[in-house]
Amino acid sequence: METFAYLQLFLVYDAPPASGEPLVPGLRKFFAEFKGKNFSSAGLIRWFSIAVTVALLSMATQVLAYQRGEESEAVRAIQVRLQQLGYFNVDPTGFYGELTEQAVNRFQRDNSLPVTGRVDPETLTAIERLLRPAPSFGQVTQVGTTNQVLGFGDSGLQVSALQDQLRQLGYLNRAATGQFDFETQQAVLRFQQAFYLEQTAQVGPTTRGVLDRQLGLISAAPSWQPVTPVATANGTGNLKLGDSGIAVKSLQERLIAAGYAIGTADGIFGPRTEEALKQFQSVFSLVPTGVANAETRQALDRKFYVVVIPKRSNFTLSAVREIFPYAFEAENRLGTYIHVSSDLRREVAENRAKLLKQRGLIDTRVAYF
Repeated sequence: METFAYLQLFLVYDAPPASGEPLVPGLRKFFAEFKGKNFSSAGLIRWFSIAVTVALLSMATQVLAYQRGEESEAVRAIQVRLQQLGYFNVDPTGFYGELTEQAVNRFQRDNSLPVTGRVDPETLTAIERLLRPAPSFGQVTQVGTTNQVLGFGDSGLQVSALQDQLRQLGYLNRAATGQFDFETQQAVLRFQQAFYLEQTAQVGPTTRGVLDRQLGLISAAPSWQPVTPVATANGTGNLKLGDSGIAVKSLQERLIAAGYAIGTADGIFGPRTEEALKQFQSVFSLVPTGVANAETRQALDRKFYVVVIPKRSNFTLSAVREIFPYAFEAENRLGTYIHVSSDLRREVAENRAKLLKQRGLIDTRVAYF
């Protein structure tokens, strides 16, 4: 509650001036009355405590969330922040309409928050957290810590740094030029698609943060022990489109564990398996050939923390997809289950499982595949 009050105060005074009413009525007047007065340290602390109390009492008569139909300076400030994060692509108006609600839904979905379309304290905190400069990860090229959005036609050092990152991650197959051209735009789109980001073809703070985190995983990756090795018929041959057998089935099982919905692991290397393999290779900085060579098989042999839910009814999948739209059904020797997500980091998987349990899906658990 107190954190939300500070955020409310921040939104009121950070929002651009306009004719709308402030979020907390009378708060500006309260501050104006004290303008120019001198206070001791103790007096200043006491005065600020009173200001926070005024905000809390004023909010007690309001809904502690912004939602569709509202209009205020605070809503405009939220739209500005969503625009900075790449979720709101029109001019801020201060009116919480359908476009704002859709932007909030996408932000909540991308950040594993309950998808309500309302900006509650948890969502507001997540927005402000993402607007802080992203941390660096070892010896990697950072795109930058500003909120600048890079897009087609831009040029300069920031674009060169972006191209270096995309090249290191396998999405751009040429050296940096410093020009955000069509090829760079397509590389950004492929990256956003691979990580289920909004496909804007622009690089804002959200896409930039995911880029930095992926390079961080590469630079700090531990040595992984194999779980279920992807075997081949002779132990050294490559697997490709048209192949079949136990080796292909093993490959498909690892792709499913890694989070790729290719259907049943039937041992037949078809177009869906090839496309999933290309996506996996791109994500893990391998050349996306669609052929499972020794390097690709080694990458698939690492362990994944997978959020799973036993399928209790035909409604289980739809319930999960309200929170995680890319969940899918999968099968193993124990039966059919819902594959929610897959990650190399245990804390990420556990946080997602916790969210699902809070939403009533108490059978959720984290498996180690």
